[in-house]
Order: sequence, then C-alpha cells, then structure tokens
Amino acid sequence: MTKVNVSKSGNGGGVFLTLFSLPFAALGVGMAIATIWNVFAYFDQQSWDVAEATIKSAKLESHRGDDSTTYSVNATYDYVYKGQTYQDATKVSKHSGSDNISSFHQDLNKRLQRHLKSKEPYICYVNPDDPDDVVLNRDFRPLKLVFFGIFAVVFGGVGFGIMFWGIKTIIGSKKINKLQRAFPKQPWLQKESWREGIIKSSGKSGLIFSIIFATFWNAIAIPVPIIILTKEVEKGQSAIYLVLLFPLVGIFLIIWAIYAIIKWKKFGESYFRMENVPGVIGGKLSGKICTTVNIIPEDGFHIKLECVNRYETGSGKNRSTRENILWESEQVIEKELLYQDLTRSEIPVVFAIPFSEKPTDESNSKNQIIWKLKVSAAVSGIDYSSGFEIPVFKTCESNPDFALSQEEVEAAPHKEVNSVELLDRGGIIISPSYSSGGMEYLFPMGRNWKSSLSLTLFTIVWNSIVVGIYFAKAPLMFLIIFGGVGILLVIFSLNSWFNKRKVEINQYSIKLSGGFMGIGSKKEIDIKEYRSFDLKSTSSQSSTKFYKILMNTVSNERYTVASGLLGKPLADAFITELKKHIIK
Repeated sequence: MTKVNVSKSGNGGGVFLTLFSLPFAALGVGMAIATIWNVFAYFDQQSWDVAEATIKSAKLESHRGDDSTTYSVNATYDYVYKGQTYQDATKVSKHSGSDNISSFHQDLNKRLQRHLKSKEPYICYVNPDDPDDVVLNRDFRPLKLVFFGIFAVVFGGVGFGIMFWGIKTIIGSKKINKLQRAFPKQPWLQKESWREGIIKSSGKSGLIFSIIFATFWNAIAIPVPIIILTKEVEKGQSAIYLVLLFPLVGIFLIIWAIYAIIKWKKFGESYFRMENVPGVIGGKLSGKICTTVNIIPEDGFHIKLECVNRYETGSGKNRSTRENILWESEQVIEKELLYQDLTRSEIPVVFAIPFSEKPTDESNSKNQIIWKLKVSAAVSGIDYSSGFEIPVFKTCESNPDFALSQEEVEAAPHKEVNSVELLDRGGIIISPSYSSGGMEYLFPMGRNWKSSLSLTLFTIVWNSIVVGIYFAKAPLMFLIIFGGVGILLVIFSLNSWFNKRKVEINQYSIKLSGGFMGIGSKKEIDIKEYRSFDLKSTSSQSSTKFYKILMNTVSNERYTVASGLLGKPLADAFITELKKHIIK
C-alpha cells in the first residue's frame, strides 16, 4: 500500500510564504497610495491661485542606475503673491523624485531655461491656505500614474496572492497533519477533498486562473507598450513596435477568459461522486459524474481515465512542469442516468484499473503520480467538459486478475464505437481501393487544425522576437540560436498544415506514400514481411499525446505507417483496421 506523505513542515512552508509576501504586498499598497495621492493632489491644485515667478536657476539632473538613467529638474525662483514677495522657492511639482517616464523632465527643463534666459515671468501655482506651498508645474502625468498603477496591481496582487496561499497552506497543513495521525494507513482519507468521495471539478479554479492571468497580463501588456512607444518612436526605433505583440497576446487571453466565463455560466460546476473511496489498482473505479444542468450530447459522453506523471524539469528561471501519460483508458457512454430530468445529469463511470499501474503519490511535489478523470460531450454552442483529480491506491482488495463483472459493465450504458467511427472522428478518410481490392486511408492536410493553429501562433510570436533581436543589433550568437529555432518552427508549422499521407493495404501488400502536400517517397511492403505494430508517442497537446505507428518486419526493418494520431484510442483503432487486412 502506498502512503501519501504530506510534509509535516507544511506550516513552516506556509509561514515562509506569508513572510515572503509581505514586501510585495507593502510595495503594492505603497504604490496604490502614491497613485491615489497624485490624483487627489492634481485635483486639489486646480483650485490654487496663479502667480508670477522669476526663474533664478534651472537644471536637469540625471541619475544613473544599474539598468537605466532617470531624470529630475531642480530650480530656484522668486514669486509674488498678494503683493508679498517670496524668495528662493525650490518646489518644482508635486511629483517628487526622478524617473524616465516619457520626456516630462526634459520638456519642463527646456521651458524653464527659456524663461531663465529671457527673464520673462513664469506662471506658478500657490496654495491659498499656505502661500509657502507653491509649485511651478501642476500638469497631470497619466503615464506616471499608469506606471504606479501597474506596480500597485502587479506587486499588490502577487503579494496578497502569495499571502492568501501561505495562510491557506498553514490552515490546510494543520488539517492534513491531523488526518494523517488519524488515518496513518489509509492515505485516501488524509485529504479533506477525498474523504467524502465527492470530488469537485477543476472548472472553477480554471475560471479564476484565466481571469486573474488575463487581468495581470493586460495590466502590464497594455500600458507598458504605450510608455515605451512614447519614449522610443521619437528616436526612430521602428523595431520598438514589436512590443505591440504583448497586448496582442493579451487580447487572446481576454478571449480565453471570456470563453471560460461563458462556459461556467452555461454548465456551472460538476462533481464526481465516487461509489467507493479510493479507486482500486487491481480493482475498479466507479461512481457518477453529476452536473447542475441537463446535458444532451450529440454523440455520447466521452470519458477518459489517465494515470499521469507530473514532474518538474530544469531549475530557477528554466524550471517548468510537464505531464507524461503513463496509462489511459477511454469509453463512450451513450446516455446518462437521468436523461428524463431536464434540470441535471448523472453520468455513470466504471473503469477496471490494471494491477501493474502506479498509485497516487504526492509525496514529492516535483515528481507526482496523479490520476485524472475527464469527461466531454459535444453539444450545441460551447461543448461540455470537466476534469477531476481522484485518489487511486492499492488496497487489500487489489487483485492481479481483476475483471469487471457483466453487471458492472451493464451498469454504464456504453456506446459501442467501432474503429471506423473513431478514424472518421480523427479526420481520416476511408475509401475502397478499386485498383488493389483493399482499402485506402487518407490523412488529409490540416487534419489536426487546432494544434496546427496553436503552433503557428507560437511560431509567429517567436519569429517576431527574432526580428526584434535583429533590429536591436544583439550579439550574432543570439540571432543564430533564436533564428535557427524560428526556422525549425516554421518548418514544423508548415508540415502540420500541409502534410498529407496515404496508406493503402490489401491481403498482399501495404503501400505508404505522401509527405508535404502529398509529395514524398513511396514504399510498398509485402504483407508477409509483417511482424508487429508499435506505438510511439511523439508530442503532446495539453495532456493528450500524439502517436505514430511503426511497422516491424521479419527482416528487422521498421517503417512509419502513420503519424500525428491524436490520442491512444485513435492510434489503437487504426492498428485494428490494419490488422483486419493482414492474413498470416
């Protein structure tokens, strides 16, 4: 039996996160206060009295830092207010400190220098309640307020987000430690979300993430390019327009968030009610997926159970989280259990889990074994889909020879989906081969258009960065490396759109042909040479793998029969079809 080892130092981790969040939260609050204060100061100064000042000195000060140079204006002046002369005033504006946001300080210095040379009076603004409170400039600086606002939103959001997560971790770890002591040999009872066997879908968390991520991205991606363009276009830096790619990405994120909101409004939250906790390796996973609306699918409910290895690669800035599917099984449920109830749906779930598979293991956050249950259905408008992370363990009921009984199989009204139907859904065109008496399987161009579109958009963004590197006159090595990757991405993108292949098979031979736009090598293999077919995963789209099928021959040669098959069920279906024509 595998035990979930949730670290008892969880409280310490939560305390660390909370303390770590404080500087970010404080900076965010400080910038928010500064933003609000500047707005109030501007409106307050609009009621100040106007007076004449004589500029005595003015100087543009530059302040060099590690990454940039900031500017400020120092000045001294005399002014006359209500018949009284005030000497040696130094306050230039309410915007104290230096910055390099736009050319505000340079422009102000030029105006002051002109009046200094001409000795002409300069308009200043005096606080009627305190005549010693005076400024030379009361202009509204929207770009600086936007800049302050970005800091307030980003640092405040990150700070309070981490703080919330830290406090939640402290509370959660206390509950987990208590449950661990209560159920030391029953790890599926050591998590509050598992104990009752009612697993909520990930839809709500996905909705919140999409909204927060789109908000934060656009809070930075929209104002920052405006600031940069304002400063750099005047210098003739045409390549700086590449920063507009970031708000372009922001638009796609907004669309993604809107899609998530509409989907949530349409379907609400689903949950999986387990018949028994946990799902058993060498046993079964059974239960019902319950929805808060009635769902009428066009071609049944597609349910998939996956065992996933979620792991981290790299470190620091290069760290990323990946998922590798270790095992998967898919079935189609023809109709749900409450099909006559117009207010909700219950979708039956029954899976047999092989004894050889790995149990849930969250003891190492950098290398976990996660079991996922997914359901989807094509409906009018936005399609339905939900996902659940469920507990699956070896128990005393685990049996190497376990198989579902006939009653358990009949409890879920499965829809029989033959291999031809699966191939048709996968975009593969099947037709008789009248010349050879066999069958032709055509893999048309643009068959996996969703993944092709994603790859193409990424390629455009990447190569736009390459163009920026070129115009920025970065070191040649950067251009070679990034440009080389960009060329490969273009090749992969074109191939994903325009690859066209055909497999023709009869009882005598199997013919393979095609390539880019259907042009490529042709091979004919005697069917007697067939020994076996192998599946090999090539890449992933989300958590679904692409597969290619390899044919092994008795003469120890290997041929790629098909590639770009999205999902193991589709690949298995094609192998089933091929084997129908092979007579040993």
